[in-house]
Amino acid sequence: MKRVLVVPACEAGRGGGHLVRSGTLGAELGELGVRAFLCPAPSRRDTDGLAFARSVLESLGIEKELILSAAECAGEKWDLIILDRFSTPRKEYRQWASLAPVLGIDEGGPCRASFDFLLDLLPRLSGNFPPNWVRPGLLSLPKNRRPSFYAQAEPGKFRVLVSFGVEDHEGLAPASARILSGLTEDAEIELLSPRRDLPPEYRRREFVPCLREELASYDLLITHFGLTCFEALHARLPVLLLSPTAYHEKLCLKAGLPSLGTGKKGLAALERLCRETGRGPGRAGNRDAFLAPFREQCAAAAGRLGLEAQPEQSLGQFIAAFDLVRADTRRCPVCGSEAASRVLGRFGDRTYRRCAFCRTVYMNRAVPPPVVYGKNYFFDDYKKQYGKTYLEDFPHIREMASLRLRTIKTLLGPGAFKKKIRLLDIGCAYGPFLAQARDEGFDCLGMDPSDDAVRYVKDSLGIPAVQGFFPETSPPGGGFDVITLWYVIEHLGETGRALDALESLLNPGGILALSTPSLSGVTGRFRRRLFLERSPQDHWIIWQPSMMKKLLASHGMILEKIIVNGHHPERFPLIGKCPGWILRFVKTISVLFGLGDGFEAYGRKRG
Repeated sequence: MKRVLVVPACEAGRGGGHLVRSGTLGAELGELGVRAFLCPAPSRRDTDGLAFARSVLESLGIEKELILSAAECAGEKWDLIILDRFSTPRKEYRQWASLAPVLGIDEGGPCRASFDFLLDLLPRLSGNFPPNWVRPGLLSLPKNRRPSFYAQAEPGKFRVLVSFGVEDHEGLAPASARILSGLTEDAEIELLSPRRDLPPEYRRREFVPCLREELASYDLLITHFGLTCFEALHARLPVLLLSPTAYHEKLCLKAGLPSLGTGKKGLAALERLCRETGRGPGRAGNRDAFLAPFREQCAAAAGRLGLEAQPEQSLGQFIAAFDLVRADTRRCPVCGSEAASRVLGRFGDRTYRRCAFCRTVYMNRAVPPPVVYGKNYFFDDYKKQYGKTYLEDFPHIREMASLRLRTIKTLLGPGAFKKKIRLLDIGCAYGPFLAQARDEGFDCLGMDPSDDAVRYVKDSLGIPAVQGFFPETSPPGGGFDVITLWYVIEHLGETGRALDALESLLNPGGILALSTPSLSGVTGRFRRRLFLERSPQDHWIIWQPSMMKKLLASHGMILEKIIVNGHHPERFPLIGKCPGWILRFVKTISVLFGLGDGFEAYGRKRG
């Protein structure tokens, strides 16, 4: 059973939204069979704050023994840590990151660039650190919904809810309620506020653990940009936003939600709005005039944000589906270093980091890649990418194999073929390289995870082959003079272990030859984010030619030759569709400076 730790924010000024959301998530994960614990406000030491957090979590059904202190969490083993902290301090983040992979929910602040995975439930302003997912539909949305944004909750009444969270330092909630109550006759104003020094003109309630299920009983919600606003949109309740800060206002405008403005200016706008509708929205005729523009704008925003349809998945189901392939997301899979790594990009289920020690770019995944190395991989999938199936491309791949074998023969030397030269091709697919190597005098063995490909190599080409994943499956014998991996090494997650295995299979002086995409090419240099985004989901490592000398040396091999290929002049910035002579000139520059999007590396085992 997976063990997940949820850490909510409940410091002063953070309100209760993060606390309620984390408690609801923890309860749901428990129902889904995930052992979920909560650690409220680890950086806060005041007894009242922690007592309040514990009381809220217990009111949401969280058992006392599942609520831990930070000290209790440090000695436990976790599969995933979820921070719903609003803005985690650097020191605190490092403590959590040392225990397990970390997922941030709606996380901002100085550590946003460092999280293993980021999930934004509420849309944010554009920034330098986009999240893996933007999924408003994963919010804990209400089950009770109004028939439409144009429906009336209760005949003869106009029910207005004013809520600005557990903490409202700007006093927007009571000020808004006073304006509405003073300008209307039969409207029912309900104020959700912990303040007790309020006049009795309107109904007042304090903290409501499950407010979202009551939203359908109102006609209008006045609030700020936040969880309650999005819950109201799903419940088809018109919202009118009044922002406490300029940042809230920018978020509101980006989401296309009806806004009064910020602070005192927003309150003045609300007062003007009420006056423009006569005696205010309490009368039936004026009520419709008051609500009409908000209804249309809210309906459009709900559809645009994906809040109109019923959610296909809850936040708890989304987290429960996590199946991290690498439990130690910061340890480099190539050199093993645990030095601080930097996030280069996040795309859906994957995050790319660069090792601070060896500069390797590697991928972490929330779930295993959706790739199956079966028949479709070489036929349907291959044809989508290259316009023909793998077997249809067989002759062209043999031509490339001939060029590669020429380099290998040169490195082996003229006297090498006085004895039998054993060659192992890992990731051999349907065997075009093996077929060419056999015809040129090599004693060949193939290896591939696809049983259909292995069967074709053995039955149709008459070349021995074994089925399995390297290095988990080891080829029989060992003692190879040549080992080749053509566009395979990027598929090997624990590359350091794989290189050790390759070195052990090679004879002294044997040749290791490989090819792989290059981050140093024109696309990786000038459009790195696009390069990473389009990188296949089963490419665990993104290589660069400059890494190979040091990498091979650390595994008992010497780099003999680098050949940069995959030159695409049309991918250079500002080139596009140009006359042929310009493209030829740019290609010459690409070759001269090694700006191809792929490369081949040839190494020799020492001795």
